[in-house]
Amino acid sequence: MDFRAFLKILWMLAIPAGLASQSVSISPEIYIKNDFAYYVLSHPDGTTSLLRDKSFRLILQTLRSDFSWSAEKSIELKGNKWRILEVLADSNDIDIFYISRSEEHYVLMKSSYSAQGELLDQRELFSGLAGTALKEYSVYRSSNEQWVGIRFEDVKGEDGFLLFHRGHDSTICMLPEKQLLGDGEDAFEFQDLVLSNAGSVFVYVRQQGVETKKHRLGHSLLRFDPPEGPVRRAILPLESGSVHRLVLRIDDRNHRALLAGLYAENPSRNPQGYLFYAVDADHHVVAAAKIPYSEMLTAEWKGNIKDAEWREGTLKLRDVVLTHSGGGLLLFEHTREMSRRPYFSTIDPGLSTAARWYDFYFDDILAVSLDGDGRLLWERVLRKRQYSQDDDGIFSSFYTFRTEALLRLIFNDAVQSEGTVSEYLLKPNGDNIRKSVLNTSYKNLSLRFRDAISLDAQKLLVPSEHNGKLRLVRIAFD
Repeated sequence: MDFRAFLKILWMLAIPAGLASQSVSISPEIYIKNDFAYYVLSHPDGTTSLLRDKSFRLILQTLRSDFSWSAEKSIELKGNKWRILEVLADSNDIDIFYISRSEEHYVLMKSSYSAQGELLDQRELFSGLAGTALKEYSVYRSSNEQWVGIRFEDVKGEDGFLLFHRGHDSTICMLPEKQLLGDGEDAFEFQDLVLSNAGSVFVYVRQQGVETKKHRLGHSLLRFDPPEGPVRRAILPLESGSVHRLVLRIDDRNHRALLAGLYAENPSRNPQGYLFYAVDADHHVVAAAKIPYSEMLTAEWKGNIKDAEWREGTLKLRDVVLTHSGGGLLLFEHTREMSRRPYFSTIDPGLSTAARWYDFYFDDILAVSLDGDGRLLWERVLRKRQYSQDDDGIFSSFYTFRTEALLRLIFNDAVQSEGTVSEYLLKPNGDNIRKSVLNTSYKNLSLRFRDAISLDAQKLLVPSEHNGKLRLVRIAFD
């Protein structure tokens, strides 16, 4: 017997018996071709709410525990013109945050409904938003979904930030954004914002300007504790090199903030390694690490240790899984997007009306484990190949399903309605194995794993869209 095959058998024997099989439940189809958007919310009583936005009204349905649909319930939000910002479950009820037009100005609203569509509460959070419904408003929520933050622009053209606590059902604070970022030439450039489960606001910023080899831009993490706490700043040290991208996460268990991403020694170079920062509860930087790609990784992934770079934008940090030790597992994905002109097109390719095909590639996953001090524990390349065309890659990439024993990285083997769903079982020490989860042939399933939600430690729910019809698929790992 091949030694690697022998090791794989031993690895499978080490997997708990409860992780060895799965069952699948599929809901009846719902026609969504004319819907603007939809929202899927799970509830503690085992039911699931489906809220469909038809741009002029909302349709609410409940997926019962036996996987049958309730009758449709029509909901009309306040105002004759509105736009949904966020929809969250509140136990077995539903909270909708949205912008509504009231007379000649726009207001920020919150409406609460039961799962049966009965209006429970409706309140105005802020009046005097910028006079356009097309403005992009950013919504943030804590991991426990008790805190909701909204960045907006008022009628005076000033940017503001509102922090709402769902448990208290009240606005905790509302402040001009310049109170966080500063004003004028000394203002910081916004990069990312995350809320902790205690309601603290963390903002990752950098200095304004264009970075060059001689002029490097400083990066910082700001912290604001509501309702009136001062804004504290932690400068992220980087003796040499240039930050390409950082992702901010809050480790509520260990009361620290983590920033992770990529760096290059020169701003004009492609990424050459990983960056990791940890900021403690007193807002001091307690870990800062710059880790080059290892030769072992480069040889395994690219087959050439001299080619130790990936082009800018092709290696994307999809997820950061927080660990008990205060470190993190970084999950990168190798992605590409290409446009090309169909061979039969006779239009001048330089014209804006020229037809284009857009190809999307979502390939291998790079798993990088770092301890709480930013030391590299292990790196693994998890192979996959996904290709699609003109769909923005909505059926590609992967979903991280967390359990206490291991991680499941679940994805479509091929982006088509007839194929196989596979997963990587990834253990804390980096050991992994790939296996099939289900076959979608003859079921007309096109699973959107990037939009999956965890129901509990054994089950997840995945939307499937095929020919303008939606079905919800529950996968239970028995």
